[in-house]
Amino acid sequence: IIIGIKDDLTFILNKEDIFRFYTEKQKVYAKTINGTFAIKQRLYELEETLNSTSFVRISNSEIANFDNV
Repeated sequence: IIIGIKDDLTFILNKEDIFRFYTEKQKVYAKTINGTFAIKQRLYELEETLNSTSFVRISNSEIANFDNV
């Protein structure tokens, strides 16, 4: 389960709707079809969680969903 925060509201994010995770100003974000959400997990934690899925770490600051590329 991936939890996202947007406008002080908490959402459960569907992995299939996520395009990428990225860092900006030392915070982690998820870009989805419904907008951008802040994520409390670090990229390395997300990488471990999403290890056997279509998500691939493409740089130090980004994990991309190759199903949506």
